[in-house]
Amino acid sequence: ALAAGATIAGGAVSYFATENELRDQVDTSLVDAAQRVANGAPVNNDRAPIGAPDGDGDNDGRYRSFTQILVQVIDADGTILQSPRSGELPVTEADRKVASGDARRGNLRHDVSFEGEPYRVLTVAVTDGGAVQFARSLQETEDVLDRIRNQTLLIVVGLSALAALVGIVIAQQVTRRLVRLTDAASAVATSGDLELQVPVEGRDETGRLGTAFNGMLASLARSKKAQQQLVQD
Repeated sequence: ALAAGATIAGGAVSYFATENELRDQVDTSLVDAAQRVANGAPVNNDRAPIGAPDGDGDNDGRYRSFTQILVQVIDADGTILQSPRSGELPVTEADRKVASGDARRGNLRHDVSFEGEPYRVLTVAVTDGGAVQFARSLQETEDVLDRIRNQTLLIVVGLSALAALVGIVIAQQVTRRLVRLTDAASAVATSGDLELQVPVEGRDETGRLGTAFNGMLASLARSKKAQQQLVQD
């Protein structure tokens, strides 16, 4: 139980730390793309990631999964003015509030599902009304997190099984000597034979207990012999 608990705790820390790090990297790339567009960089929708050479897209017009950044422009009421050739990104009510200027902040980050694939979206309001949406795939992030979760489960099962085997071996060694000590004490109590010796193994607490038990029997035997000698005298 301790081994499983420690492994689960370590795996959970690793999982959430990796998730936060990967999401931070995705958010950083979206902010960088927004800054480049704000500085006048062209929007290369469905051709190549912003700042990359043209022709880096797949044959169907979509970017490669992880490096892909899709750009979509919406007006103040959420109507899509320009969308990626691969399809229109979902526009939520929160995105419309950002575009109309009703949101408390001028940008919004959230997750959406686009063509069955999870995406991270950054919606940034523009000064003349409307907003620009930047989206990047989270599929590779999800794959990495799935691998970490599966590996953690395998490690938990493996360490738990190993800990159980080690615990059984240690418990059998300790309890075997305790059982023999208990049997010896019962035999002495039943027969009164103080010459009985308990086999002593190891130098741990159980071994020292066996040595002390043998010493106690020897002391009782000497006392009994002294009593018999006194009676004879």
